[in-house]
Amino acid sequence: MSKNPKPNITDQFDRASNSIVLNIAEGNGKYSKKDRCSYFDISFGSSLESASCFDILFTRKLISNEE
Repeated sequence: MSKNPKPNITDQFDRASNSIVLNIAEGNGKYSKKDRCSYFDISFGSSLESASCFDILFTRKLISNEE
């Protein structure tokens, strides 16, 4: 494990938050409802992952309410 966990979790947050937008965009380019929903489901999972990253950073006191 890294001595400073903040860069690892912030990198993960960056990937997850980008995934939200990118999967919505890609899903909107699909023609079938099933395909669109699949991308939107992935986007929803990425939003939960992003929120979890914030929880981890806050719990470990790596960020505060002021940031």
